[in-house]
Amino acid sequence: MKKITSRILLTIVIGISLVFTGACGSPGPASSPAATPGQTQQTAPATTASNGPTAGELATAGKTVFAGKCAGCHGDQGQGRTAPAVIGAGANLAKYNTGKGLYDFVSTNMPQNAPGSLSQPDYLNVTSYLLVENNYVNSRTSISTDTLGTVSLQK
Repeated sequence: MKKITSRILLTIVIGISLVFTGACGSPGPASSPAATPGQTQQTAPATTASNGPTAGELATAGKTVFAGKCAGCHGDQGQGRTAPAVIGAGANLAKYNTGKGLYDFVSTNMPQNAPGSLSQPDYLNVTSYLLVENNYVNSRTSISTDTLGTVSLQK
């Protein structure tokens, strides 16, 4: 019970810090007492027994990152705003072929105003969020950067 409370508290603190630091649409990474200059606060997902984190756990953390770093352009529901839709019927993720292709694009090109500025875990979290929300992976599936190549984006 103590770990669940700590995770919830961490999520709330990160969410509040994103709001108060103006991270949404900011040109650089958000700083926090735990982050060193030039690094973003990493949202660490919980892990399951021996399989590592599930797509759902990563997606939960990714939703927070998306809200702070992506929603300004892609819309709060991923529906598109000044940038293309990335969630729902208007999303065209198939052009990336696999989850790894999507991860590679996002981690080298996003956010547009500061490409590559997020941590690797944050990029995996956001990619997992997009994969779960678009029904490419089941939230209970164990996922990592090593297994993203097995996730087909062709429906």
